[in-house]
Amino acid sequence: MFSPKRTLRFLLTLGMSISGVLAAAGCGGTSSTGGVQCVYGDHTYDRDERFPADDGCNTCVCGADGRASCTLLACETCDSVLTRYSAAIDEAKTCDPQQTGQCSELITEGLACGCQTFVNAAKSDAIAAASAAQQQYSAMSCGGGVVCGPCRAPTSGFCSSEGRCEQLFEDGDAACKVNGVIYKSGTSGIADPVSCNQCQCQDGQLACTDIGCSVPCPTDTAYGTQCAQCGPTDACDVVEHGCLPTCTDTCEQGVCIDHVCKSVCG
Repeated sequence: MFSPKRTLRFLLTLGMSISGVLAAAGCGGTSSTGGVQCVYGDHTYDRDERFPADDGCNTCVCGADGRASCTLLACETCDSVLTRYSAAIDEAKTCDPQQTGQCSELITEGLACGCQTFVNAAKSDAIAAASAAQQQYSAMSCGGGVVCGPCRAPTSGFCSSEGRCEQLFEDGDAACKVNGVIYKSGTSGIADPVSCNQCQCQDGQLACTDIGCSVPCPTDTAYGTQCAQCGPTDACDVVEHGCLPTCTDTCEQGVCIDHVCKSVCG
């Protein structure tokens, strides 16, 4: 027979051994180190550990009760990024038809696919916003599986009569510049600079109606054409039509051709 003291000592020793086995086995939903864990998706996180939510936008934290709590931010979708990008690129292409040299910055236009285009260099905020939207669209894996076609590299840009940056290509038709405004080839309804006739731009040349209503050029000027914008191979991308300064032998700017000062390429 055990004495009361020996019996109590035996029971206490037995209880301590059982407690040690239960702790080592991780019973009660604890980790091997005794801490609370949360299962989220295919991953397990420790208590107070922060991790990204499945939507790629919100953030979660593992709570003391073994449950993940996540923020509920209104995350952007692929469509909302597309809308924001479209507004930014539209603003980047706006320009003043009465000013030159605006459409001079070359960027990549597009989200899933992209080709180079000229935009207004003064629209720096819009250009930056378009670039940020492109990066986010890619980070969100939007537009997957799209097969992109080849791109034509533009040679120069100009501001159209509609106030939009357009581009010219090496193998494309030349545009026309009349009264400070550039019209792409094929544009009709252009006012003749020296008459009341209406014209159409055809590869840098003006094809006009033939009404007898001429308007003479100012003194010391004569009607003529010159190159307003040269391409990379010295071809003329934009042909200007209007009253140009007259000359005898030389000009301060350009070359004296047929007694008219003209800008030429090459």
